[in-house]
Amino acid sequence: MNLIEELKQDLTNEYNITKKFVKRYPSDKNDWQPHLKSMNMQNLTSHIVDLFAWPAAVFDSDHLDFAKMPKEEKKPSNEQEFDAKLDSNYNRSMDALMRAEVENLDKKWQMRHGDTVILEMTKFQAFNLNTRHIGHHRAQLGVYYRLNDIPVPGTIGPSADE
Repeated sequence: MNLIEELKQDLTNEYNITKKFVKRYPSDKNDWQPHLKSMNMQNLTSHIVDLFAWPAAVFDSDHLDFAKMPKEEKKPSNEQEFDAKLDSNYNRSMDALMRAEVENLDKKWQMRHGDTVILEMTKFQAFNLNTRHIGHHRAQLGVYYRLNDIPVPGTIGPSADE
């Protein structure tokens, strides 16, 4: 198996796990947050779903510039909207991976805000960072679900609720 195929499998695995979380999204808890410094449930879930678009940004360009990102007009607020956006972002990133070439994985990629470089790494490293970032925030969402008595889906094997 080549490395691009492995990246596609990694993204698909994260997508399938995230789908289970989105299917349990409680739209009546959009504003719920465990602490004032924490994101609310809607913003956290929106961030997780948005992260599925990042591989497209990594493989279709040499940088992501937060200063040039359009502001989201309306965040998803229920299971159906999150699911549709997750599907769209995943499909866009899978299309980018289909066009990706192994020899480009070592090319430099930047995350920046205007002229300020926040991170610089290879495209391979950026993909892996993004995958870990999805897992980190999805685990956070699992804690939000637990604190609200929402059954937590399994991520690697069954959860205590399964």
